[in-house]
Amino acid sequence: MLQKISDALRGSKIVAYVIVGALAVTFAVWGAVGIVDFDFFGTGSWAAKVDGRTIQQDEVGDAWRERQAEWQQRVGTEMGDTERQLLQDQLLEQFVRQALVEERTQSLGYRVPASRVEEYIRNEPAFQVEGRYDENLALARLAQLGMSPEMFKLRIRSDLRNQELPRALTLSDFRTSPEIQRALRLEDEQRELRYVVLPGEKYMAGAAVDDAAVQAWYDKNSARFQTPESVRLQYAELRLDQVAATIQVTESDLQGLYAKNRDRYVETEKRRPSHILIRIEGGDEAAARKLAEQVAAEARAPGADFAALARKYSK
Repeated sequence: MLQKISDALRGSKIVAYVIVGALAVTFAVWGAVGIVDFDFFGTGSWAAKVDGRTIQQDEVGDAWRERQAEWQQRVGTEMGDTERQLLQDQLLEQFVRQALVEERTQSLGYRVPASRVEEYIRNEPAFQVEGRYDENLALARLAQLGMSPEMFKLRIRSDLRNQELPRALTLSDFRTSPEIQRALRLEDEQRELRYVVLPGEKYMAGAAVDDAAVQAWYDKNSARFQTPESVRLQYAELRLDQVAATIQVTESDLQGLYAKNRDRYVETEKRRPSHILIRIEGGDEAAARKLAEQVAAEARAPGADFAALARKYSK
């Protein structure tokens, strides 16, 4: 039982979308005039009849409800009359194209082996746990879709079969009649050739060339062995004014540059001290302070000679 179910399971995502994209080729080749009748959401039980095959209203209705839910989730507003009519036409066209492809693949005898269906199912990520196919998970996913294993198997087999026709058209190599005729002529074409081989060794053995003859011939044909002087250069021209015109420097840029390179613009403070020592005589600090203030006043005076004051007062 479980093996039978595993044969039936394959990616749920491809059930509705596997044909879209390649089906336009079918209409272009065979067309639908005279084989399609429409009754989209009409009073009957069918939405369209394609070459004798009936597309049921409930089948299209389920797909239409999915489209409405997708619209609501994507746009967030109610669908207008124009959008509704456009999406209904697109949906019905999709079903018609799918029916035409199915009819054509069946008439051409396309078949999908059971082994391919099983491989397709087992490689479906939605049915895998840690990269391995899980049968219980597949059963649960099918139950969520409301689909039996047999029904799902038929869907997958049909989808795989319907892929073969567009794939065959895509990979086919088409040629026009003139191209085929030319290819046949070239393939069967025959030509006759006549040629003579002249071995150089035969003539070189009897030839004698001295240095004077070689020099004379070279002097006469020296232009053939010379080429004009030439040079190939690759260079990039960078002009300061052009580069500067493309650069905008802000106050914050300048502040950042200064902060980053502060040491380049600041010199360490240096001092050369000169002093006059005032000795405290007999412990009289007041007299020494008074003398120091007097000397300081004289040193600050314009034109004062500090060295002379040092010789006079320093002890």
